Amino acid sequence: MVLTPNTSSLSRLVDMARGTVRREVFVDEDIYAQELERVFARSWLFIGHESQIPNPNDFFVSRMGEESVIMTRDRQGKVHVLLNTCMHRGMKVCRYDEGNTPVFSCPYHGWSYSTDGNLVSVPGELIGVPQFATAYHGELQKENWGLVSVPQMHVYKGSVWACWDQNAPSWDDYMGDMRQFIHSFDSYDGEEEGMEVIGGVQKYVIPSAWMYGAENFIGDGYHNISHRSVDLTGIGPSGDAGRGARRDFVGEIGPVSFPDLGHGMNRGARVVPEKGYIPSWPNNPEVDAYFSEAHQRLQERVAKGQAIYRTGGPPPPSPIRPSTPAPSRSSYGTRLDR
Repeated sequence: MVLTPNTSSLSRLVDMARGTVRREVFVDEDIYAQELERVFARSWLFIGHESQIPNPNDFFVSRMGEESVIMTRDRQGKVHVLLNTCMHRGMKVCRYDEGNTPVFSCPYHGWSYSTDGNLVSVPGELIGVPQFATAYHGELQKENWGLVSVPQMHVYKGSVWACWDQNAPSWDDYMGDMRQFIHSFDSYDGEEEGMEVIGGVQKYVIPSAWMYGAENFIGDGYHNISHRSVDLTGIGPSGDAGRGARRDFVGEIGPVSFPDLGHGMNRGARVVPEKGYIPSWPNNPEVDAYFSEAHQRLQERVAKGQAIYRTGGPPPPSPIRPSTPAPSRSSYGTRLDR
């Protein structure tokens, strides 16, 4: 339940009987501030994927709410999620989106940290803690001043998750039936746990609270008509026939619902075995190369009986019931009061 000083009751924001939500939940600053504390500070959040940090000392900068965090792989190959702020004066120690480095060095006073988060302890004046002998008389306990590490972290099929609340439920308990979605994300060639991130990261800046983007990208399948100008003009990944130009597979969308929690969609791809791969991403050659090679590997795996013409492995033990038929009013979008 979210209440603000300007709100007398939850019913003013969400009318369960009418199925309406007031628009202010998407933009109200008081609600957003409370969500940062009550939701983002206590929930399991997606950080990134292991394939984004394949090598020792690789890093990728992500976010947990408004906090900048660094996902790293240390010299021993272990994954960490660290708060991107120096323990000395709070300056960001990493200002690049991704890369590889043996240390993160604060640009303010030079405190340096290894990719496991520990404050570097190397003799000298430029690495670790500058002027350690003179300014700190050699007495600073460096082992107590490493970067803040998240209290809880979990890796599932390459996806990396973290939570600031050490008393929060485990990742498995927290995800519940939602685990079905994550489980179905396998590589295009049908190999379980073979998924990888390619082609870089796209970022969107939306002048609104987090729910606005989440509502559109995750749960609103009703807005498909808004893309028709793209289809009519033939703009799409293939450059010739809109969004539906990829002809080597057909998309499958499965609506699902979580009892008492909400609804969503799960999308997969079913390869058409009679067709070879058709180049579809001329502006992203690394993406096209991936799908071309994956298509060939999938055909080889199918021929050996190691896969079927469909992505995704068997579902986890936790079942999800199919979506119920839509009621008289549309359930595909959220109606908002003016």
